[in-house]
Amino acid sequence: RFLGECGAHVYAVEPNLQRARAAAERCRDLPHVKVFCDDIAGFTADRQFDGILVIGVLEYASKYGQAPPLFIKHLQQYLQKDGFMITAIENQLGLKYFAGFAEDHLGIMMHGINDNYQPGEVTTFGRKALIDLFESAGFTSNRLFLPFPDYKMPAMVVYPGLYEKKGINFANILSNISWQDAQTRIPLFSLDKTLPLIAENGLLYDLANSFCLFSEYRQQQVLDDQVLLKITYHASIHHAI
Repeated sequence: RFLGECGAHVYAVEPNLQRARAAAERCRDLPHVKVFCDDIAGFTADRQFDGILVIGVLEYASKYGQAPPLFIKHLQQYLQKDGFMITAIENQLGLKYFAGFAEDHLGIMMHGINDNYQPGEVTTFGRKALIDLFESAGFTSNRLFLPFPDYKMPAMVVYPGLYEKKGINFANILSNISWQDAQTRIPLFSLDKTLPLIAENGLLYDLANSFCLFSEYRQQQVLDDQVLLKITYHASIHHAI
């Protein structure tokens, strides 16, 4: 609905009939938003798009019969050559999983950490594996945003390279973010105390709980770095206050 309110022409694909009906009802007054009840792996369209948003979907590719590289290739046929793809997904090596939280999709402790994913099962990826997957698909620019506590209900999004910049105190911000995770579980250690330490040692991009990857075929200014830097920094300060 938000994209439609911004004036975008949106094709929204949802495999669950009840959820598709709910989305269509919420957007019933937006003529440029079309909701399709279909499996994205089998969805076809007669046009290409400026951008494709894959939110909480890539991890299900194997479950629905497509290897992740083939799944991405299927989507690429609908993406313009100067287009972008945004992928939101949990981090297989997310810090909360080390702290004893159950794997989000299967509900099993240490399932992803132990790399116990089976063929045809929901599968997530670590930072390098995820970026390698999109680079092998031809996306030469892959910028990693970090949503906290995760991409599903983010209270803060860290722009690529932002936390390395001097003058920004991430310790105070990160020490008050983990409690907002909707997945309730008593961790084996304090996430709020560990996250600042992780950031201080340059490991935040490897151990964040989830990723939001902005992929393009070539370097271009679809996003204004300076504007996003200011917006993200302002949001971070506001959250800290």
